[in-house]
Amino acid sequence: MSEISARKFCAVRLKGQAAPHDLAILLNHAEELRERTGVLLSDSENWAPWADTSYLSEAERKQPDIAANIRAIDGVCAKIAFIAALEDSEHMGYWLGPNNRAVADSPLVVLDNEGQFHFCCGTTFAEAILERIYDQEFFDELKDWFKSLGISVSALSVDNLQEPTDDLDPADIHTELYERYIGGE
Repeated sequence: MSEISARKFCAVRLKGQAAPHDLAILLNHAEELRERTGVLLSDSENWAPWADTSYLSEAERKQPDIAANIRAIDGVCAKIAFIAALEDSEHMGYWLGPNNRAVADSPLVVLDNEGQFHFCCGTTFAEAILERIYDQEFFDELKDWFKSLGISVSALSVDNLQEPTDDLDPADIHTELYERYIGGE
């Protein structure tokens, strides 16, 4: 894997905004992050695996419910600054929401491999990664690695990670868009 350019990453992934502190550090350790966790960061301009619908046949894509769901997912994805591919074809990014808030003020969200959106626990990218670690020993090991890089994590376990609050849940917006599109709009 080639080295990640922080400048290019911010331009193509974060809409030109600066990377939050922990992400900025992890961009300099992207290969080791991938080796330790399977989390992939990419600064490629054309990188958008969350938008891939090639697994569907042309006939399936023309079915009204599937077409509406694809449009709804695309509509929600347009409000996310995707930064990482996770194992199992899941993707994480900052939920900018309909108001296009700043990355620094945005909670992290995952688009799972079933097309569902979920907020990540934690207030940083590093904590959102830790949320996915259910083995306490590996959690502690990864937390220690983050600390050695200068990334502070106060949570003692997955259960201690803060749940985000946001009045504009991407899952709700997906449902609203789907219902609008399936209704013929």
